[in-house]
Amino acid sequence: MIKAIETLRAMPDHYMSVDSLPVDVVAETMTTLLTSAPLPGETEAERENTRVAHLVNPVELPWLDFLKILQSPDLGLPKFRVIKAREWLRLLEESSPDPVANPIKKLQGYFTDMYTTKEVPTTKVEPQALEAKFETAHTTQLVPSMHYNLNHDFWCKVIGHWRDIGFLQN
Repeated sequence: MIKAIETLRAMPDHYMSVDSLPVDVVAETMTTLLTSAPLPGETEAERENTRVAHLVNPVELPWLDFLKILQSPDLGLPKFRVIKAREWLRLLEESSPDPVANPIKKLQGYFTDMYTTKEVPTTKVEPQALEAKFETAHTTQLVPSMHYNLNHDFWCKVIGHWRDIGFLQN
């Protein structure tokens, strides 16, 4: 979606919270889980069964806070508007069909499904209500660094790296 700022010059006013983790934190977590003693509260019998660990950041960054960070001038992204999701979807539909120049186009069906609210007999389902929440308490007991602050400095590094490798324009 960040790449779409270059082509659409807009972002939707709502989406899921951001729960990214740096690759080094994910690697540390996986290594710890694969080589660690049992998870807290785990019995030997439970350890023999399939274990599940959700590698998502338990510290979520709300979407609108994320957009404020992206609008910071020192990130150097093009100026963009925050618009209603349906208007953003219209811009996406009307944007270049070239998936190389406009990679977000490949996800148009996903966003169409997400931003097309469906009526249910007596209630309306909002896109945010469909957002999954993953249990991370046991994993973060083993790997406290999973509590990662997705602050301005983090996004400066990410955006800078994406520029360095040519994913984002300068």
